[in-house]
Amino acid sequence: MLFSISFFQWVLFVQSMEPFVYDVNLAGAIGDGESDDTEAFKNAWNVVCSSHISSGIFRVPYGQKFLLQPLTFNGECRPKNITFQIDGILIAPSDPSSWKCKETNCNNWITFQHFDGLIIQGTGSLHGQGQKWWQMGCMHNKVLCSSQKAAV
Repeated sequence: MLFSISFFQWVLFVQSMEPFVYDVNLAGAIGDGESDDTEAFKNAWNVVCSSHISSGIFRVPYGQKFLLQPLTFNGECRPKNITFQIDGILIAPSDPSSWKCKETNCNNWITFQHFDGLIIQGTGSLHGQGQKWWQMGCMHNKVLCSSQKAAV
């Protein structure tokens, strides 16, 4: 008995082995370093996380700066393996008074939780903009000191 497979079936099989790649710009990220891209990152994550492919790539493209407020990436996703590909620059708000967060996640900037199979890689960088936080010091603002932020 010969096993035969049509070209169309072969293409579908090969494509199903390829990771699903989703660029944050497709979800509306601006990447100018001034516009808040947090919602676009949430939307892009939801697309990757809900895809039916076995592995996904969340891509932050080279040559752009993405301003992000505190953000949590939850790993309870359909793909078993997700790569967080950072080739651009992620930046936190530069002014401590502009830090927007939910009460439950005010001490972290970018959080990854509930993951097996997460890979974080790329040529980009993360800039937590910590200089203004550290200049304020605990002596000047005890409330702020008790809640100073952490990066990733």
